[in-house]
Parts: sequence; C-alpha cells; structure tokens
Amino acid sequence: MSRSTRPSVAAAAAVLAIATVTLISLAASPLAAKNRDNSQPRAGQQPHLHAGTPHSYARESMIAGRGAYRVTNRAAIAQTMAGLNSAVISSVALSAPPSRSGYTTGNWFRATIGAEGSSSPEHLLPYIWQASLAQGAIADRIAGARQNLANVIVDSTISIRSLDGTLRPVAGGAGDVSSHQLFAAQAENMSDRAIERSMGATLRSYGLTPVRIQVLHPLGPAVSVRAKVGTLGDMRGRFASLLNALNPGQSSYEGLYLELDRDDGTPVVRASQSLRAGMGQVWFAPGMDRYLGITHG
Repeated sequence: MSRSTRPSVAAAAAVLAIATVTLISLAASPLAAKNRDNSQPRAGQQPHLHAGTPHSYARESMIAGRGAYRVTNRAAIAQTMAGLNSAVISSVALSAPPSRSGYTTGNWFRATIGAEGSSSPEHLLPYIWQASLAQGAIADRIAGARQNLANVIVDSTISIRSLDGTLRPVAGGAGDVSSHQLFAAQAENMSDRAIERSMGATLRSYGLTPVRIQVLHPLGPAVSVRAKVGTLGDMRGRFASLLNALNPGQSSYEGLYLELDRDDGTPVVRASQSLRAGMGQVWFAPGMDRYLGITHG
C-alpha cells in the first residue's frame, strides 16, 4: 500500500488514511493496490501517462463508444456539483498541473471544503469524501476516449479554509480507475427511496439503528449512512462484512460514507469509498480497529 507524503491531520485517536490516499485495507480492497500519490515525483523522474489496465469496479460500461461521452470542464463541474451538497464544498476548480509536479498534460483538481470550524479527522472525513466524489465524477464526465481517469485528473488538492482565511491541504491523490463505469444502482435506475430502504434493511440486519441515509448524485448514486451501535458486541470483527453488505463488491454505488456512533453519540468509526477517484479513508476510535476487525495496510 502506498502512503502519501502530504500533511496529515493531527488526532488523539488512531487515524488511517485521513491525510490523502492511503486506503482502507478491508476484505482485500482493490483500492489499496491501485491508489497512488503523484504530488512529489522522485528527482529526475518524469511522470507519464499510465498505459496499464486501470481498475474496474462496476460490471458494466456506461457507453460502448467512449469518445462520444465528453463535456466541457465548466459543464462537468456544474453538473457534478448539482448532485452534491454545496454547503460542504465551497469551491471546485480544474487547472493545469503545477510545474513542481512534472506533469505537462491532464488536469489538477482543487476543492475547498467548509468543515464548520472543526479540523478533527472524524469531522473532516465526510467533507473530504464529497470532494473526492466530485473529483471522480468530473474526471469521468470529461474523460472522452481516455480509459484511465488518472490520465484525466492526474492529482488533486483538497483544502480546508482556516479561521484566518488561509487554505490548508488535508487530502488529495488520484487512482488508476477505468472511465465510464456503470455502477449497479445507476444501471438499474434505482430510486433514492429504494436505496434508502435497502440500506436501512442492511443496517438493521447487523443490529444497527439507522439515523440518517442520504443519497447523492455526483454521477450515479453515492450514499451517506449514519447509524447507532446499540450493542457494540454485535459488530465485533464484522466491519469489513458490513461495508461489503452496504456496497457489495464495491460495484453497487460509486461512493459510500459510513458513520457509526454509540447510543450516546460517541464516535466509533468513519469510513468512505470514492471509487471513481480511487480513494478511500477510515477513522476509528482508539482500539476499535482491533475490535471491529479493521486491517491495516
């Protein structure tokens, strides 16, 4: 598993993958092998287009002729942001890669998140998740015939605005992911209500109480889930199983955010998948990695 050199977020609790693109290592997640950080090439190394086979999560492609599916950068940003929460992401832009990166082609994605004054990792994670959803959906919309989204958006910088107005990078990266994937919920044209019912039933089958289920549409459906853990023992060693039940094979939804709390509101774990960007993150309270069965990569 690759680890990023970008700034991490300080935290008293244990943190895995809150900084950039270190990935959840759960149930042999293919994300871990495919994600990378391009921000700092080695001395003398010239970044290049990736000609290898990018990873596909979905079982279907959105279109047969990839070259027909392309919009302008401005339209892609507008269409994507219409399906996300504008209160979470305050700004999004595409630009040429900075000269320090060594890239001469492709786009650099930049997003500013508004995290309501808190920079704790468990608080930042859902904001970073929506920004990475935007990154993946925008890349897919402008990909055209390019088959690897890491050649469309070569890297990214997701920043939080500090109280003094300065921007502090907290996340970024890009994964080798196939363009124009058609995730199952999108292929089946599932309604938001049907998705909510399915998610609620899955949570209850694990002894969890649904608190909030929100369906977003960066491109296809992505789901944010919050639930309470009544008896923590019901989740012992079952976290990877729960993630897979909510997003089977990482092929039903292009994104998943999961937040589990105790009955008194004490956070237990936060996890996210942003599959078109090839990014995933997890935060857990001290000791919960061993208890829930979260594997470190």
